[in-house]
Amino acid sequence: MASMGIQIASASASFSSPSSTRQWKYDVFLSFRGEDTRTSFTDHLYAALNQKGIVAFRDDRSLQRGKEIAPELLKAIEDSRLSIVVLSRNYASSTWCLDELVKILDCMNTKGQIIFPIFYNVDPSDVRKQKGYFEKAFAKHDEDFGQNAEKVNKWRTTLTKVANLSGWDSHNRHETELIQDIVEAILARLNHAVSAPSEKLIGIDDHLEKMNSCLAMRFDDVRIVGIHAIGIRVLIDKSLLTIIGKNTLWMHDLLQEMGQKIVWKESPDEPGKRSRLSFDKDVYHVLTENSGTEAVEMMSANFLGRKNINLSAKALSNMRKLRLLKIENVQLSQGLEFLSNEIRLLEWHGYPLKSLPSCFKPEKLVELRMPCSCIKQLWSGIITLDGLKYINLRNSQALRRTPDFTRAPHLEKLVLEGCTSLIEVHPSIFLLKWLMILNMKDCIGLQTLPISIEMPSLQVLILSGCFKLKKFPEIKGNMEHLLELHLEGTAIVELPLSIEHLSGLVLLNLRNCKRLISLPSNIFHYISLKTLILSGCSKFDKFPGKLGNEECLEELDISGTAVRQLPSSIVLLKNLRRLTWQGCEVQPSEPWSSLLNYFSSWQSLTSLNLSNCNFPVVVVPSDIGCLSSLKVLDLSFNKFASLPASISQLSSLTVLRLVDCKWLQSLPELPANVKRVFAGGCIALENIPNPLKPCTPRDLQLNLFNCHRLVDHHNLSRWACKLLKTHLKGLSSEASFRFEVCIPGSEIPEWFKNQNMGSSVSLDLPPHRNNDNLMGIAICANFILRPSASSNYGYKKKTRLGYFILGCGIKNDQGKDALIDPSLYSATLEENSAQIGLDHLWLVGARSSKTASLDGHDPNGRSLSFWALTAFSNLEVEYRKCGFRYAYSQDLEE
Repeated sequence: MASMGIQIASASASFSSPSSTRQWKYDVFLSFRGEDTRTSFTDHLYAALNQKGIVAFRDDRSLQRGKEIAPELLKAIEDSRLSIVVLSRNYASSTWCLDELVKILDCMNTKGQIIFPIFYNVDPSDVRKQKGYFEKAFAKHDEDFGQNAEKVNKWRTTLTKVANLSGWDSHNRHETELIQDIVEAILARLNHAVSAPSEKLIGIDDHLEKMNSCLAMRFDDVRIVGIHAIGIRVLIDKSLLTIIGKNTLWMHDLLQEMGQKIVWKESPDEPGKRSRLSFDKDVYHVLTENSGTEAVEMMSANFLGRKNINLSAKALSNMRKLRLLKIENVQLSQGLEFLSNEIRLLEWHGYPLKSLPSCFKPEKLVELRMPCSCIKQLWSGIITLDGLKYINLRNSQALRRTPDFTRAPHLEKLVLEGCTSLIEVHPSIFLLKWLMILNMKDCIGLQTLPISIEMPSLQVLILSGCFKLKKFPEIKGNMEHLLELHLEGTAIVELPLSIEHLSGLVLLNLRNCKRLISLPSNIFHYISLKTLILSGCSKFDKFPGKLGNEECLEELDISGTAVRQLPSSIVLLKNLRRLTWQGCEVQPSEPWSSLLNYFSSWQSLTSLNLSNCNFPVVVVPSDIGCLSSLKVLDLSFNKFASLPASISQLSSLTVLRLVDCKWLQSLPELPANVKRVFAGGCIALENIPNPLKPCTPRDLQLNLFNCHRLVDHHNLSRWACKLLKTHLKGLSSEASFRFEVCIPGSEIPEWFKNQNMGSSVSLDLPPHRNNDNLMGIAICANFILRPSASSNYGYKKKTRLGYFILGCGIKNDQGKDALIDPSLYSATLEENSAQIGLDHLWLVGARSSKTASLDGHDPNGRSLSFWALTAFSNLEVEYRKCGFRYAYSQDLEE
């Protein structure tokens, strides 16, 4: 029988509101126009509601959209206590949103549902009177629904009624402040009905009245009442408790606060006499004043933000009923002589001692969490630990050996990652029947494992970074539940034939196993691998004769191996999605001839990385155009001179990487869906498509850093500006987007009306503007990379791969607010080369919630400031000139 301590409301409380007597599935239904606010305001509001334990429903973007509202949405509206309607510019253009609104208003009238409208970047008067954006939307509805005027009129009436309700106007409000106000108001509404009895609890009202009469409570009284069988389902239904996954119970802030008040009343003056200590100041008091008593059953504190917390543990000696101890960043000057044998959860980050108390008998222990501890050995001998399920000793760098786990048969998870002094692992670990996760990553002192292992429940085994480990044990019995085996960076030469017992293995990570020569001949016959990672296995030169289970393998990484030719059976990998073969360094006649036979078979391939493969100065074969599912193609650091026209047939391609292809002279017409092209360092590049096709995606990124030969053949700044305007024309006025290019050049196009020398420019608005036609903002900056003042740049000549980051923000009294997300550009530079100090332009066009905040606010007098970071230790970015423009629809014709 379950029981729960609760605070009973006064007998005079009223539950007459229809919304307070009904059981609700959701606290809040969110109605919003997806393309306006899904990834901005509504997403932030949804996260804030969740953080406060408010269960909110929002339409998942994966739901199938149709002409009529989906039944599951209608049901969600009915099952919600309140509705928040985010009235944005394009809300009324969606018939789906308007149908939602009709249903919401109906639920307000029939079920007492509460509605909160939010006027997001719109004038409330425009919503009520259907002016501006709303007038345009209804004009289209009148045209589309000419024969169904009644429906449109109902939408109009509903919108007017909702707009007349009390709500919030986002104008002249910081978004975080607005969201905080909304959440507080929602909480206040929900809290008013928290104590309402559930309609499912038939006959409960009489019992509650009798109980309240017996308690004779005053307004400020608190009583603890055990309620059996009914305390927990009701709390879940009222969103006071939420079960997350299998092992986590989330408690509403209100319920937690109530419980803390009840505990405080146990002993208002002396914390050491309370059953639970959950405030740092109370724990500090108890441990410094040695005032702990047998009453304490739980103690939790985190002193992470405070330095040199050195406390006495004598108080723990009196806490003989302590069941839960969570503590962090505490030093014990006098050691630790006692821990309660009643402890179920022991969590002590940075435990400062070499061992646990000798008298401690953790037979009731369920979880032991002691990461970053100084412990050398947990215990000696064999201890009965029937309830122990989880041990975490991550980064306990003094730990030298693990204890005997023979009598801990139910252990499910053991984390020893980063235990760098660990040299001995007790064989009993590898015989645990219920262990599911064993993580010994970076146990660099570990040299050997038992001869054999038998772990029927194991799902994940991580031995990555154990670089002294030379042999993997034999596998006894069936370990079919093992899904992932990570052996990255070990000294293993080969795997045993008994690996065939890992029939359920889907991921095998052997990255940087420098001594690995081959794989077992049967590895693909009994195992249905999906991911095989062999990158950095420099001695591995060939696969077993037949891969087997061809339908399963989806990802293959053989970068940096000695493999020079793929096996013929690779043509059977029908579901191969990712192939990475960086640095293959095949013979000049081999690369494409060994791949040509496979292209037509890899119809599922989405990512192909053949960078740094020493491909010769020949044309990439036209057969590459048959990879219809390919999304990412990386051919960087190769020596071919051109790409085939058939690359335009890669209809799914979104990312093309051609970094430092120094022989590449021209780019062909690219597929319409490409949104990122990285061609920095293509120093021979002379021709690019003119104009480059405006892409279907909303985002476009083009990196032509250090492609200076293009300047001789193109007016790049004019070309980039034209490309931006063409891109804007192809987008709807409400869509968010980001367009950016990095090109050689020094002249900012005249189209950028606001220009200034240096790294800042004013944001003054044009005198005659129509915000309805604002498409976004555009910025342009002329910058160079130059030797930093403190560097000794120029004494050595070496090629360095690095990156630099460009960004900008609006100056205000608090500093800078980011206007757009910063951009990262990788570059390969030679010291003393002519590339240093050459002019480049960074051009960005964008529309997002950040840029939309400029609309409706007068930014006159403020300025846009540019900033930069670089990973090149001897270089810095200097801005020479910058420009800014508000992009209105009529400006695109200039």
